[in-house]
Amino acid sequence: MAHNFIGALLAMGAVIGLPLAVLLYRRRRRDEALVRQMPDALDMIVRALRVGQSVDNALREAGRSIPAPLGTEIQTIYEEMSLGIPFTAALQNFEARFARLADVKLMTTAFIIQRETGGNLTRVLSNLSDLIRDRDTLKRQVRAMTAEGRSSAVILGVLPLAVGAFFWMIRPVYVQTLFNHPIGRKMLLVAILLETAGFVVMKLMTRIDT
Repeated sequence: MAHNFIGALLAMGAVIGLPLAVLLYRRRRRDEALVRQMPDALDMIVRALRVGQSVDNALREAGRSIPAPLGTEIQTIYEEMSLGIPFTAALQNFEARFARLADVKLMTTAFIIQRETGGNLTRVLSNLSDLIRDRDTLKRQVRAMTAEGRSSAVILGVLPLAVGAFFWMIRPVYVQTLFNHPIGRKMLLVAILLETAGFVVMKLMTRIDT
C-alpha cells in the first residue's frame, strides 16, 4: 500500500509474529499456573492415599477438585486409564504434553518408579510437593532480583524503534536515507543485528535456571 518493499517486509513480519508471540505468552502463563497448582494437587493426593484410597481414586478426586489447567490434565490421565491405557502410558502422555517443564517430569517419574518398584508413595509425593514449592519460590525471588535488568533490556530494545518512528513522523527525510542510500541500508542492517545481539545478551544475563 505504501509502495515500500522494506516496510512491507516489516509489516508482514509483525503480522506473522504477533499470533505466535500471543500463543507463546499464553502457553507460558498456562505452564506457570500448572506448576503453581502442582504442590496443592500432590498434597491432596497424599491426603487421599493416607485415608486408604487407591491411586486411581486419588487422581480422580484431585482432577475434580483442582481447577484448570492441572485439574483438566489429571482428569485426562484418569479418563485414559478408564479407557484401558496403562497407568505408566497415561503419565507419559501427560509428560509429553509438558516436556518443557522439569516439575512435571519429576511428578511423573515419582509415580512411575513407585508403580514399578514399590515404596512409600505418600512420603515421596510429600517431599516432591515441598521441592516444587521451594523451586517456585526461588524462581519468584530470581525474577524479583532480575527485574531491573529485564526492564533495561526491554527499554533498550524498544527505544531505537520509538526514536525511529518519532523522526519518521516529524522529519521523514532523516529516516528515508537509511532505506534509500546503499550505505544507509548497510548501517540499518548492522544496527538491527547489533540491537538483536544486545537484546539477546541482556536476556541471557538476567536468566537463571533454577
